[in-house]
Amino acid sequence: MTHTHCKKHPDVPATASCAACKTSCCDDCMGPLGVCTSCWYKIVAALFIVMMVSASLVWSLWGF
Repeated sequence: MTHTHCKKHPDVPATASCAACKTSCCDDCMGPLGVCTSCWYKIVAALFIVMMVSASLVWSLWGF
């Protein structure tokens, strides 16, 4: 870990680093699967977009 304090909370010591963006985070900023909350929201948003596009393709190809 290069920094000793959380990126979002400068007064709180960092306890881990994000697996995706490698920033130092405190326990409050860490999300599931070892990624920070900002990366977690980006992953969830990307998965949602992929699911919506695939559902749209299935809908148009099978004519529901």
